[in-house]
This record gives sequence, C-alpha cells and structure tokens, in this order.
Amino acid sequence: MPNVKQRMEAARKVYETYWDCYTNGELETFASTLDETYEMIGTSESEICHTKADGIKFVKGQIAEIVGKVELRNRKIDVVPVDQLMLVNEHSDIYVLADTIWRYYSKIRISTLLRETEGSWKVVQQHGSLPDIRVQEGETMAIEKISRENLELRDAVRRRTIELEHQYRELETEAALERIRAQVTAMQESSELLDIVVTMRTEFVQLGHEAHYFWYMRWLPEKYEKAMTSGDGTRIGMIMSLPRHIHGDVKLVADWEKGHEPAVVFAMDEETAVDYVHKMITLGDFEQVDPQAPTLDDIRHIGGLTFVMARTTHGEIGFSLPGVAPNPPKDAVDALVRFAGVFDLAFKRFEDLKAAEKDIIEIKAARQKAEEALTELKATQEQLVQQEKLASLGQLTAGIAHEIKNPLNFINNFSEVSIELIEEALEEFRQIEANEHAKETAEILADIKSNLGKIHEHGSRADGIVKSMLQHSRGGSGKMEPTNLNALIREYVNLSFHGMRAGKNPINVTIDLQLDEQINEVALVEEDFSRVLLNLCNNAFDAMRETAPARQPRLIVRTGLEKKHVLMEVEDNGPGIPEEIKDKILQPFFTTKKGTEGTGLGLSITHDIVKAHGGGLNISSSPGGTIFKILLNK
Repeated sequence: MPNVKQRMEAARKVYETYWDCYTNGELETFASTLDETYEMIGTSESEICHTKADGIKFVKGQIAEIVGKVELRNRKIDVVPVDQLMLVNEHSDIYVLADTIWRYYSKIRISTLLRETEGSWKVVQQHGSLPDIRVQEGETMAIEKISRENLELRDAVRRRTIELEHQYRELETEAALERIRAQVTAMQESSELLDIVVTMRTEFVQLGHEAHYFWYMRWLPEKYEKAMTSGDGTRIGMIMSLPRHIHGDVKLVADWEKGHEPAVVFAMDEETAVDYVHKMITLGDFEQVDPQAPTLDDIRHIGGLTFVMARTTHGEIGFSLPGVAPNPPKDAVDALVRFAGVFDLAFKRFEDLKAAEKDIIEIKAARQKAEEALTELKATQEQLVQQEKLASLGQLTAGIAHEIKNPLNFINNFSEVSIELIEEALEEFRQIEANEHAKETAEILADIKSNLGKIHEHGSRADGIVKSMLQHSRGGSGKMEPTNLNALIREYVNLSFHGMRAGKNPINVTIDLQLDEQINEVALVEEDFSRVLLNLCNNAFDAMRETAPARQPRLIVRTGLEKKHVLMEVEDNGPGIPEEIKDKILQPFFTTKKGTEGTGLGLSITHDIVKAHGGGLNISSSPGGTIFKILLNK
C-alpha cells in the first residue's frame, strides 16, 4: 500500500505531465491525464470548461497560439493532501517567444485538484490566475473581479470536496458490507451466525458510529430469540429467549413490528429502561449470560437507554446507546438498515446450514445405529463361529479321546496286573533257596516291574489328557443365560481353593474377593464359565506354590465396570510369566508344569470359552505376579 509521500509524488508526476502536454500540444497524452468530470477556470471568460471533452477542445483550439511559443519558468510547486484528493499549488513565470526572443510575460498562480481513479491520478479541477490580463478599461488592477473568481473557485472546491467526501463515505460503507458478505459466504456451521453479529458491530463502529451492545433478534409467535454482543463487542455476551409481551407492552415497538418502516428508535428514560431490563432479567430464559452485563444500577447511572432497531426478514438487528437519544445520527440509522439487508443473507445461510446439519445428524445417527448393528452382528457371528469351533473340536476331541481311552485302559490295567503278578513271583523266589540262577531271575523281574511302573505312570498321564479332552468336549446347553457373576465367582473360587488344599502339596493362600455389588446378572454359559474360573484359579495356585512360603500367596479376584463392559480380573503374586513364553501360553498342549502335572489345555480352553462369550482375555505379568483380565459385554 503506497504511503502518503509516494502518493504525493505520483500525483505531482501526473500534474507535470498535464502541463508538459498542454504546452507541447500532445493531445492524446494530455487527454489521459483528465478525469471525466474535469473542470477548468482560466483567466478569461472563454477559459471555462466543465467536462473532459470541453478541456480537450479548448487545448486543441490553443495549439497554434501555445505550442513552441509559451514556457513556464521559475516554477514553485507544492503538493498538499486534501482528504482523498491532492491539491497542487504552483507559482511560476510565463515566458513567450516574441520576435525570436523569449520574453517575460507575466506571473501565474495555478491551483489544481487531482483524484486517484482506478490506480492512477487524474486532474479534476484546474484554475489559473493571470491578474494583469484581467484589467478592464479604466482599471489599474481587477482586484474585485479576481477576488470574486477566487471565492467562486473556493466554493466550487468546497462543494466538490463535500461531494467527494460523500462518495468516499459511501465506498467505506459498501466495503464494510462486502467484508460481512464475504464472512457470510465462508460460513461452515450454523453457530457462526453469532460471529456475524460480532463482525457487524465491529464494522459499524469502524465506520464512526456509536454502538454499545449490538444484537439480532428473531421474532417467533410466542417468543423472541436474541443474541447480543458483549459490551466491548468482541464476542457474543448473552443468548436468551424472551416472551413476546416484553415488546408487545411497548406501543411504539409493537406498532413498528406490525408495520413496514425499516427502522425505529426506542428512547427510554431511566424508569422505563430499568423496568425493561428488569423484565428481561426476570422473564428471560438465558442460555448464556455475560457476567459484565449492565445491572439496574448501571442503567440508573447512565440515565436511561436507547435502542435503535432495523427490520430484517425474520426479525431485527439493533444497537443500544446510553441515555435518552431520540434523534441518533441519521447516517447511523441508514447504515443499520443497510446492515439489516446483509444480515438477511447471513440468516438465509444460517437456515440452510441448520437444515444440512439436521440431515447430517440424522445420517450420523443412522450410520452409528448401522455400525452398532454391524458390530453386534460381527460379535454374534464370531461367537457362533467360536461356539461352532468348540462344538466341532469337542466332537473331534470326544471321538479321538474315546478311541485312545480303550487301549489306554488296556495298558494301565494290564500294567497293574503285571506288577501284581511280578510281586507274587518275587515273593515266591524269596521262599526258594537262593542260587545264582534264581538271583538273576529276581533281578530281571525287578527290572520288568520298574518298566511296568513307568508304563503305568505315563499311561496315567495320557489318561489325564484324555479326561481333559473329554471334559473339553462336554458342554452344557451352550445357551447364554442371565447369571449372577459375583455368586458364581464365590462358588468356584472356593471350590478351587478346597480342591487345592485336598490335593498334593497344599499351600496357605489368602483369598481376596473384591466384587463390585453394582454388577447384576451377566449373560453367561454357566457350565463353561465355571471352567474358566477353575482353570485360572488352579493356575494361580500352581504359580504361587513356586514362591511360597518366601512370599505369602495371595489370590485377588475382582469385578467392576469398565465403560460398556463387565470386568473380571484374577491376580496372583507368583513369580510371573517369563517374557519368552507369553505368546505361547494360550496354545493348546503348551505347559510349563513339570513331568505329568499338566496337560496344557487349561488356558487354551479358557481363551476359547471367553471368545465364545464375545469377550476378550488380556494377560499382564511381572516378576511380582500375573493378572488375567477378562472383559465381557454387559
């Protein structure tokens, strides 16, 4: 943006071009320096032009007398900004070519006004004064005539300046409205209508109008919906609904609402203003309240309140002034009316966005409902698939187990019978007189007995695996029914604890049940989920046996709510799960137990059952213990 000095230099350059072309007869370039409203007042009555065409015609008629015969010398040029114009004052000497000699002719005073139009400066008015040729017969100097012409010139300049100021004011107002329109066009959400109100107040004040609070109000059959800026106009301070009778009780305003006048001024004295604000405070339904809003004492202090309101398609916009001001500046009221027209565009945009947002909300709701249904369907499908897998695995397991169990029974039974027979044979050998041959036979029988013991031991382990497989293959109805989860936990934790105490290597364990009583019934297959509890508790007891009695074993079982799920955790303070096997412990037949103590199916079955319930199983472990976390749907 050029600064003032740069603008002055640009105007002076055009001014100098104007005179150079005038004295050189360059009509085309001379014409390019003139404004369409060009006026010239010269030193004689014939030197008066009121249009650009007149000016060009005048210079054209002067070419023979001027070109090559007149020069301006000793020029003193001053450029002075006058609002949006540039005033150029020049004092110089005129020299003329007479008999091949340049001779001094006269001094001249020139006043020229230039206006910037479409990025370039144009000469609007030009007045030149040659006092000596104004002399009429019988006069020494035409002082009165010159004075009168100067006054006329000043009046013309004054009128033109006022006209230009009015035009400039109009341009400023239109620029403010255009900025608001641009913001309206950029609206993306209906809530941005409030930002438009703030912008309108800002633009209104920048135009030089006084406005404290600025608002828009929508007229509805039973109420008004009103939003008004804060006192400093930087934001929306209050949003409220008001009963219609607040304005209906005021005849001036009520009549205006029913009529067609574009604007109304409602000037309230102190008593009326206090009563109005009191009604607004007590009867209004406030969605947002400005803590800096004026109180009744503030209204009394300023001696009243004035509202200036302009009609819109759906209600009004307006601003307030302190005190009683029945005659606010007309240009402020006119500007408010023009702002109301732009606000209609904003409100139309608001309604369009509101309708679109309603559609979007409905679409989002439908989409969310569909996504929830899809999620539920996927979960149901996953459960059905998991249950089908369990059922298929159960059938396969049962068939394999039954096929294996018969030969295992033969192996175990015959190994037991063989051991008994060998015991009898050894007893008989003890009664026979010892000889070398009998001794070797007894040793062979002892080896056979040892081998049969190993066969029975491993056969028993195989039998345990088969029993576990059969247990896996058996299930209840497979139908999930409302089940008291806390009661089920109490029952099977207690059962697992007493089973551990009655078995090999019992340990003392502190049982800590942290059960959330807010949890009511949960949809479960009770026969299957009880197996989950037994498996997790048995695993915990086995783990804590490794660190007892150095660390007092403690089993914590807790329940609770986590967002949309029911939480169950089984926590022990055993040695934890080594990092290298964390990914394997849910695999079938993987076990860390020694010898014949584990089948490796417990956690695998537990994981499958939890998935069949639509839940998830997470494991976190450290050297201080392990937590099995199960999340179930409510």
